[in-house]
Amino acid sequence: MQMANQQQAKSIAFPALCCGQGGGKPEDCISIMIHEIASYLRLNNSSIEEVHLVELNRDNVLKCFHNEVLRVCVSSIPQPTNQASNQCTIPQITVIEKDITQQKADVIVNSTTSFAVNSVDGSALSRAIRDAAGKKLQVECNAIPQASKCTWGVVATKGYNLPCKNIHHAMIAGWDFSDETTSRSHVKRVVAKCLEMATTDGHTSIAFPPIGCGGFNIPPYVLAEVIQEEVNAIGSSTSLQNIYIVVHPSQPELTKVFEQKLSKSSGNVSQIYGNLNVEVCCGSIEEQHDDVIINSVTTSMDLMKSGKLSQSMVIKGGFVIKRQFHDMKRKYASPTIRVTDGGRLPCDVIIHGATSKLGIQELVTESLKIAEEMGKSTVAIPALGTGAMGKPPLECAKLIKQGIIKFAIHNPVHVKNVKVVVFQNDMVAEFKSNLLSNSSVAPSTTSSDVVTFYLCGLSKADVDHAKGKLEDVIRKEEEVNEIPNPYISKLDAEFEKDIILLNQKNVEVNVNKSKGIIEVRGVAKFSKKASIDVQNILGESTQAETLRERVQWQYCLQGSNSFENFGLRHNMQLEKSFKVKHVVLHNAFQCTFVFFIQNDNNGKLTVSGLSIDFSSETGHLNNSAIQIFRKDLQKNFPSTWLAMRKGENCATPKVSESSQEYKDVKQKFITAGTPIKTVQQLLRIQNCSQYGQFQSKRDEVMSELNANGLSYPPTRELFHGTTSDITEKICKEGFNRSYAGANGIRFGKGMYFAVKSSYCHERNFAMPDNNNVRRMFLVEVATGEYAPEPGNESMITPPVRNPSSKTDSYHSVVDNPKSPEVFVVFKDACAYPHYLLTYT
Repeated sequence: MQMANQQQAKSIAFPALCCGQGGGKPEDCISIMIHEIASYLRLNNSSIEEVHLVELNRDNVLKCFHNEVLRVCVSSIPQPTNQASNQCTIPQITVIEKDITQQKADVIVNSTTSFAVNSVDGSALSRAIRDAAGKKLQVECNAIPQASKCTWGVVATKGYNLPCKNIHHAMIAGWDFSDETTSRSHVKRVVAKCLEMATTDGHTSIAFPPIGCGGFNIPPYVLAEVIQEEVNAIGSSTSLQNIYIVVHPSQPELTKVFEQKLSKSSGNVSQIYGNLNVEVCCGSIEEQHDDVIINSVTTSMDLMKSGKLSQSMVIKGGFVIKRQFHDMKRKYASPTIRVTDGGRLPCDVIIHGATSKLGIQELVTESLKIAEEMGKSTVAIPALGTGAMGKPPLECAKLIKQGIIKFAIHNPVHVKNVKVVVFQNDMVAEFKSNLLSNSSVAPSTTSSDVVTFYLCGLSKADVDHAKGKLEDVIRKEEEVNEIPNPYISKLDAEFEKDIILLNQKNVEVNVNKSKGIIEVRGVAKFSKKASIDVQNILGESTQAETLRERVQWQYCLQGSNSFENFGLRHNMQLEKSFKVKHVVLHNAFQCTFVFFIQNDNNGKLTVSGLSIDFSSETGHLNNSAIQIFRKDLQKNFPSTWLAMRKGENCATPKVSESSQEYKDVKQKFITAGTPIKTVQQLLRIQNCSQYGQFQSKRDEVMSELNANGLSYPPTRELFHGTTSDITEKICKEGFNRSYAGANGIRFGKGMYFAVKSSYCHERNFAMPDNNNVRRMFLVEVATGEYAPEPGNESMITPPVRNPSSKTDSYHSVVDNPKSPEVFVVFKDACAYPHYLLTYT
């Protein structure tokens, strides 16, 4: 630890010291290790931020690591003070303009019918949820029993690929205008049931779409009133904290209805600031299911020393927050503001700002600008300044309001809802009285990003002139960004499609592969966001391309022997899920302990079009059953090798007669003189351990040739005929000098290989069996520099090159140095059999 600190190291990794050959008991050794690590961190101002405790495969050692860290370190983590008695527990209702399949919540509500709940096809919303959730949702819905299907009832399923834990399928019917009282009671029944089921399951958030407000003709104001009534009815007797009404962006008129109705019925809990809906609620900021949350940090930008809220975010959100916070290469990384992912928190992004340096107003404005640039729609702001800064709540509320107004006057496009979250109940009233009073920001006069100009003039020439002037003004507002990247020229079709999809009415994206440039053209604020999206896609593509150089995942359809490579994105998703994951524990000494364990998806991966079980190495690709294989390209196995099952060392797959590989290898035998009548089969030998040994020997021979300035080829392709009883042994164990002498030792007691395959055939080294079938290997042999004199039967090693050195030997011997027909090597690892030809 001391030496690492002297080197200003940020991290250090320890194995389980003395628990192996040292003979120590894991519980004793690990107890001493963790105690010393903790003591060092407590007593020294160390540069070390992470301590990795690593164990390869002993579960008892990993368990000792885990338990000891929990006992010594984690027990002293400062936890946020429990002030539940001061918190509001009545759920907060928020209207959000967003695709509900992208809304993070514990529960997402789907509107369907009792007839269509099995097919998940009762409405456009149902179909969108079905497509986003994946095939497993369809399977579960198919199994919903008849007894559970009733109009105005609710059934629950898992969320699968949606960002939720459960889906509540509300089975509704059309609104009866002749009996609105009964219809309203039915709607109340559905809403109440959804809230009741969510409460029973202990959920904290639920997202409602505008249930039935489309084809079922349920009036949106009725749904808004019913949701408000039912939320008021359950009051504080629920686990729910957030109720979201999520309206698709294509229905802005519905958004207005819900916002206006809920604002009036709930006693002015929100206020319109231009295009923004601003509300105040009571709760914990890190529990908000919003796109963005804001966190206040100290001027020194030290997360773990910025108070209990920052520490709580890191503990609950995971190590990714701390790692990204200190990564100054990330976008928006400055001395006063950092942006990180939300990790395990229910938000997408956290914006961390130095409040005392920026000021409350400036932090709010800058954070909202960043959220707008990132295309986020909902932002949660804590009661900045009321904690460590000790400012009066009313002053803090005024500064937050000024920051929101400063942002709102620019009519933001993406940010729609700003929520100010107050932790202590006794401060809520002051924040509401200030923030929810008149905003003095005029609402935008348009509900769309499109502005239509009507030009009237005395003549067409006047109109054309005015139109030209107007177009000049628009062109001045246009921004063109050229994004160069060497990977663009070989951009994968899937990633290129993602980039092309960024084209919209306000921005144009063009991919020029030949020049390696992507051009983004459009109105400045839209082109900036599109440029960021392009950079993100290129980053993902580059990462996938780099990964494919190291690992290639393959699959074959069940019952087939034909292997196909997964595409770039699936290859990356498979490798990331397959890779060993880590569990992170933080402690009171601002240091991170990392435990490496198997992947955290229970050995499974489910993404669009692909579901995999790593334990059985099987899955489904586009509904077709497949078997998967992982090919490690860093091990330098021949490119023709097929992927092998986990733990498999040797395989002898049959080479397809239609492949170019088959044609090339067969031609080598024919060219070398093999009189082939018929080929029964050609096998490729894939022996990982034997090939690894051969590679080492080949590299050794190559190094010696280079050191001596010799131009001999390090290896040669030669032939070795054999009998049926020996072939399997050679495939599994390689060549063995112990068998030397079976066919004579004229040139030494080693392994013999022929330059011409005809030599093996004509001399019956490839001896025919009872069915007249012969067998011959095509072998790569590390022959290197052969001796200048023929080999003889007394040799058990090659002769020495230099009489003064007993170790400086030739690599092989031959029958005739002037024109060799036979090569003899004396070490088993000098030869590797690539192919076995069985023929008549």
